[in-house]
Amino acid sequence: MENKIKLIDKNTDLSNIKPFEWDVNVKGRPYYVARIDGYIHSIGGHWGENDYWCWPRDEQPTHKNLIQFAGARCRWGFRVDDNNYIRNKHGAEILHNHYAVITRNGEDFYSFAHGGLGGATAKAQTLIDEFEDHPAWINEIDFDKKLINRKVWWRESPGIIRSYIKGQACVMIEPDGIDEFPTPNCFKGDDMPCTEDGDIKANILDKDIWWFRD
Repeated sequence: MENKIKLIDKNTDLSNIKPFEWDVNVKGRPYYVARIDGYIHSIGGHWGENDYWCWPRDEQPTHKNLIQFAGARCRWGFRVDDNNYIRNKHGAEILHNHYAVITRNGEDFYSFAHGGLGGATAKAQTLIDEFEDHPAWINEIDFDKKLINRKVWWRESPGIIRSYIKGQACVMIEPDGIDEFPTPNCFKGDDMPCTEDGDIKANILDKDIWWFRD
């Protein structure tokens, strides 16, 4: 059987490397990843004939700093904590739920409350899958900056994203080419409210956002 393993050395031509936009992060340090054709460092598993290599994003790639890559495009995780909270409805009472925080590359990305530990864990895992497959390419470098000025549909109305709210996974959507989002799309005080100037604040997983508008 032909041995296809071929490692990077000082004679390897690295002049035409084109990194992916993956937001790879190793212990807080950002890395670029690229395929280097013909330089297969491992075979088998998820990666098959793996010719992916990475290097620190603040350095130029050389035979000394290139590292074999079989990692995650972006690191996702979550934590779930017990939470006691006070509700004032028919007098003050202490209630209990679980509070989950989804993290992206070690930073808080999105949070939610849920009644049970198992349910909170399952929901966090489902949401991570949705974030990873999101059409806004959330696994990419500077995805939040790339969202700004992106044209979208809010339900059936044209909108444009004007800002991203870090830690909430939310965007602010401004009417685009129309004076305001028409009712019943927008009700002040509803669970998907307009701001005073008529913009929409929406979670990026909101099904009412259609991400592809020319």
